[in-house]
Amino acid sequence: MNQELMTLDFWQDTVIYESKTFPVGTLACDALNVPVNTIAKINEQCEKINLLLGILNAGQDASALCPIAKEAALTMLDILSQTPPFSYMNISKHRERIEKVFTVDNALKYVEFAIKAATNSLQFEEIQNFTDAMMLQRYTAVFGHLAYSLGEYQTAMLDFAEKQTATKQTAPQRVLQKCSAAISRRSFPSRKAMPGCLP
Repeated sequence: MNQELMTLDFWQDTVIYESKTFPVGTLACDALNVPVNTIAKINEQCEKINLLLGILNAGQDASALCPIAKEAALTMLDILSQTPPFSYMNISKHRERIEKVFTVDNALKYVEFAIKAATNSLQFEEIQNFTDAMMLQRYTAVFGHLAYSLGEYQTAMLDFAEKQTATKQTAPQRVLQKCSAAISRRSFPSRKAMPGCLP
């Protein structure tokens, strides 16, 4: 099965994303800069896709939800096409795949696949019969959790940056902080008390 959907490969100081190579920090910075309102728009579509994912994982008939989830995935793709780092994806390739795999037949096949896999009755040679069904599950899992994952990433990285800023000050930053505190109190200590602060 093709696992390339939103997968990153790291090599030295680069990251490879959908056969395109970027400096290692590019995608991380782009992901940090996705606006909150864009994440909210993505989340609206995630909710619809998650309904299908839940039904698929429960092994129930997902026929009624396939058209809704397909439309949500295509709408999400439109949003992503305007949003770095996701806009670096091959949008037309993903649109074609979504059109192909979001079908009632593939939903039913995925349930059959999951049951066979869970009961250890899936034969190796049968796997090729479920390729599109597995891709349907992959899209629903990735797209269904994208807004949550993106929000968690932004929160974690911003928290990390704040902690780093608070604990790792350079010597000039520490001196500046002491000087600022002294000036704000309007008490001017001797030069010995504030080395490097007063001339």
